[in-house]
Amino acid sequence: MNLKFIKIEKAEAHDLAIWLSSDSWPFFLGSTPTHEEVLKRIGDGAFFTDSELNFWILDHHGVRIGLIELYQLDDLAPMFSIRLNSNVRGKGLGPTILNWLTGFVFENYPDKRRIEAQTREDNVAMRKLFNRCGYVKEAYYRMASPTENGDRVASIAYGILREDWLNRKVTPVNWKSDPFFEGDLGI
Repeated sequence: MNLKFIKIEKAEAHDLAIWLSSDSWPFFLGSTPTHEEVLKRIGDGAFFTDSELNFWILDHHGVRIGLIELYQLDDLAPMFSIRLNSNVRGKGLGPTILNWLTGFVFENYPDKRRIEAQTREDNVAMRKLFNRCGYVKEAYYRMASPTENGDRVASIAYGILREDWLNRKVTPVNWKSDPFFEGDLGI
């Protein structure tokens, strides 16, 4: 499927609120936001700051099927989240979206050394997508992500380095290279 990515302007805040409140986002806290909740978040400064960009993901008919939130652009390692409408999830669109986003950041922001994202441990599809697109698991934050029912699950951080993206390679984290972890920990 051919996809298009269109920057969302602040004048589209109402459209964004309608879109976000029209579906459920099971791996986000506030998985079913109301129109008013989204407008309040926007009014409180979400989505449209100097350090973030948002993009509609459009299908080949021009229908809005997804949202990319790209934030912390004032940092050397911006972060992002991706949301897809429930009717297009699991259709194989993820690699096209994530590869576009990675290329967009590294091609348009030469000072960015890396890109980061986090997802919940139970978001298996996103974790597989990160691996498929060259992102490396860099951290595992135990019981860090609250769920809708009040439980907590792990949050897993992934990242990609500019050099790895340019060279089409993956540099794994060498977890055992720290001499602190050699030998018996005495626990």
